Amino acid sequence: MSRWLNGFLIAILLMSCAPVHALRSSQPPTITQIDSNTLAQLNQTLQDLWNITNGRYTPNAVTADPDGTLKGGKYDLLVYDPTGAGFNLCVNSDGNTTWMCVALS
Repeated sequence: MSRWLNGFLIAILLMSCAPVHALRSSQPPTITQIDSNTLAQLNQTLQDLWNITNGRYTPNAVTADPDGTLKGGKYDLLVYDPTGAGFNLCVNSDGNTTWMCVALS
């Protein structure tokens, strides 16, 4: 009984540790005909998805506060290092110059 309970608790713990969905790939293209351009777009989308899924996404790093000064796409990520003492993870929230940052410890 305790083995079953331990297995159940480990399964619940693993399911509750789902990855954050802030990293997003672009919307896949609508395929109406198969040609080399469409396959290139599909390959790029699949590559983006693979990079995000396997942790191969590297955010840009800046030393100046991006909020109000740096234009970005919606849900873009960057790392902000204000003083060299700590890092902030910033997410663009409106597709313009509004960045929401949280301190990383």
